[in-house]
Amino acid sequence: TFRLQLNALTRWLIALSCSMAVGGHFVGPWILGFLYGDTYTQGTASAVPVFQWLSIGLGFALVTPVLAVACLAQGQDALLMRISLIGLSLNIAANLWWVPQLGPQAAALSWCLSEAWVMTALLIAAIHQGHLHIRPRDGLYLLPSIIMLIVLPQLTPWPTMQFLVGCLIGLSGLIVLHQQPAQRAVRQAVAATAQTDPAKRTSSTSP
Repeated sequence: TFRLQLNALTRWLIALSCSMAVGGHFVGPWILGFLYGDTYTQGTASAVPVFQWLSIGLGFALVTPVLAVACLAQGQDALLMRISLIGLSLNIAANLWWVPQLGPQAAALSWCLSEAWVMTALLIAAIHQGHLHIRPRDGLYLLPSIIMLIVLPQLTPWPTMQFLVGCLIGLSGLIVLHQQPAQRAVRQAVAATAQTDPAKRTSSTSP
C-alpha cells in the first residue's frame, strides 16, 4: 500500500505542478492585473517575472512533502537532512549572487532553484531505492500541461479567455488523471485497509 500510495500521489502531484507552472507563466500578468491593476504588471515595478518563477517553484514544493514523508518512513532521516541542507545552502548562495543583479526576482529564482534541487534529489532517491517506478506511460500525466503549453500562447490577445481556458484544461485534465487505473488501485487498497483494520483491532483486544 505504501508504494501504491507513493507512486499514485507523486504522479498526480507532478501533473498538478506542471499545470501550475505552465498556467502561472501565461496567466500571471492577467492575475496580477486583476488583483492590483497595472501597477505590478508594467515598468520597473512589474512583478510578472517574480510570479512566474514562484509558480514554477510552487510546483516543486508541492511534490517535495510527499517524497520527504516517504524518505522518513523508510528511516532515511540523514539523507533527507543532507538534501535539505544542500538546498538551503544553494538558496543562500544564489541569493547572494543574484540579488545585486536581479533584485526581487533573485529571491524567487533562488527559491525555485533550491526547491527544484530538493524535489529532484528526493525523486531520484525514491527511484534508486525502488519505492518509485517511472514508466513510459506515465508521460500521460504531463498531457494537461502540454496541452496548455500549446493552447495558451494562442490566446495571449484575450487574457481573460486565456485564464478561463487554462483553468478548464488544468482541472479537467487532473480529474481525468484521477480516474486512471493506478489512481483507482490506490483508492481501492486504502479502502480495503480501512475495512480490515477494525477487524484486526477487535481480534487483538478480544479475550
